[in-house]
Amino acid sequence: MKRLCMALFSIALLTSLLVACNNEEQGEEVDPVTEEGTSESPEEDATENEDEEDNSEGEQNTQEDETTESSSENSGEFPEDQEGLGIGDTGHIGNNFAEYEITLNSVEIQEEVAGEPTREGNYVLVDVTVKNLTNEPLSGTDALGNTFLSTDRESTGFAWFYIDGVAEEWPEIAPGESHTGVLLYDLPVNDLYVLNTGRNFSDLSNEVAFEFTQEEAE
Repeated sequence: MKRLCMALFSIALLTSLLVACNNEEQGEEVDPVTEEGTSESPEEDATENEDEEDNSEGEQNTQEDETTESSSENSGEFPEDQEGLGIGDTGHIGNNFAEYEITLNSVEIQEEVAGEPTREGNYVLVDVTVKNLTNEPLSGTDALGNTFLSTDRESTGFAWFYIDGVAEEWPEIAPGESHTGVLLYDLPVNDLYVLNTGRNFSDLSNEVAFEFTQEEAE
């Protein structure tokens, strides 16, 4: 009887141990579906990051190409600069609002005009012809608004002005038509004079410059 009780006790103890071991093994198992659905491998993360960087660089390069192309197109809109022209020459001007030609016909230097003595040294009367090359009317005043006379090749110089009977107001010029008039300047006496237009406006116009001396003026 004693042996039977011991045998039953041993069987019950062994059964308890087996159940406990089985529960521990089940508790350590990992759900492969949950693990796979919530994380990615380091290799996959690196690949995605590289793809995002490549796309970003591609978009940036495209924007840079478009900017460069736009700048190239803008730089080719205007004629080339024309410097060192003289009396009798014609310059071709293109800017952000018009295109026209300007011809330096003659130059006259005086100490007094219309009874008014010079304040700076001498008056310079510049006779020019402007031809409208566009299909729209061109304001002569606007076309010559940035035309200056200086005593050197570097500075912008002096602006022109009106005096009744000497230098009249410039009218509107029809498409394909020309107008001749005088630009009046008052500036110091010098051996060299430079009539320039478009200087200091490199992004808006090409530059045209005429040069003449005291001896070449009438």
